[in-house]
Amino acid sequence: MAKSGVLATSCYNGGVRLLLAFCILFQLTWAQADPCPDSKSVVLDQGAALYKIHLAAVKSLPELSASEESYAQASCRRKKLPTTQFYEAHFAALAAERPLTDAVVNGISFSAESPKLIELFKTLTTHSGYCPPSAGVKSCQQELSIDLSKCAKVRCALDALYGKAEAPRMIYLLDKFGLNSAKEAFSPGFVGESFKNWEAEELDDAVMSLSDMPPAMKAGYSNKQYNRRKIMRAELDGGGATLADSRMTFNDFWGWQAPELRRTTTLHEFAHNFAHRFGIDKSELWLNFSGWAEETIDGKKQFVSRKPEALVSQYAASSPDEDFAESVTAYRYNPTALRAASPQKYAFIKEVVFDGHEYRRGSACKDFAPLTPDWDQKIKAKIEAWKVQ
Repeated sequence: MAKSGVLATSCYNGGVRLLLAFCILFQLTWAQADPCPDSKSVVLDQGAALYKIHLAAVKSLPELSASEESYAQASCRRKKLPTTQFYEAHFAALAAERPLTDAVVNGISFSAESPKLIELFKTLTTHSGYCPPSAGVKSCQQELSIDLSKCAKVRCALDALYGKAEAPRMIYLLDKFGLNSAKEAFSPGFVGESFKNWEAEELDDAVMSLSDMPPAMKAGYSNKQYNRRKIMRAELDGGGATLADSRMTFNDFWGWQAPELRRTTTLHEFAHNFAHRFGIDKSELWLNFSGWAEETIDGKKQFVSRKPEALVSQYAASSPDEDFAESVTAYRYNPTALRAASPQKYAFIKEVVFDGHEYRRGSACKDFAPLTPDWDQKIKAKIEAWKVQ
């Protein structure tokens, strides 16, 4: 079906050229006759036709590039959940740092506490994101929701704010990956939107997904937003819903999914951020892999793939940036499907994102080399090398 779509596109382009040539000749010869369709209307019709071909070609694709089944069968992924002891050991190591100090953080007095834990608590509970004018206040810093005056230690305050199981997980994500999962740290971006506390198993999903990523996909973050978002009434009423977005905001719809889908979605959002950092998903190089081109559909500009056979899912067909995120997700959790759809994309992602590591059946599981200080420059160089191939 995809191949016939490409053929139909080629035939259509040829038909348009013939039609325009005929119109020019006809108008030069018969100036008083009824005018032929102008080139603008022909181009608009061409865009609509390409869009129909695009839609027809992707109907047979799976909705998402990775399923629960493909996740379960994926090579070299982390299979065991981190234990409570794992997180507690990490927290204890931070608490053991010396010398101890006293500090007041957001109205809470800590005494004889680890400086590192005080620093992490301050990061979690201090608003540092964009403060929208609609907030109607000079500062978006929130007062902590409960009385913590009896807490002289960071762990006491964290347990009271976020839960005994969640607290060490949040500290781990912030300390190891620069991900701030506290609802106090960032303002919602939309009217009526609000954030909520995470559940322990949802934070485990983050660690599971991060364990499956190459170092470059999760590097370079410092106090990065990682929020759990409440569902909005309009979404419940059928106004549209998403699982997550590239702000690293994960919605109730995401929370209602199976753990496998939550983890593949998490990797998907990290792929978006990787693409944005290096300008990949809007580059001519990436657009060419799937033949992405802007067409006018019903008076609006919209990306349409002229190579729909190179797409790995219906969601990938929605735009070039979703194409990239879905392709990276497929590379990690459904590599055979990506390689079959587009050997070019497979090779690009293998080299640029995964530093040569593969996950097809039978591939050897190898540890990644530690990132060097110039890791981002090396990735940029790889992208530039691809542009001249």
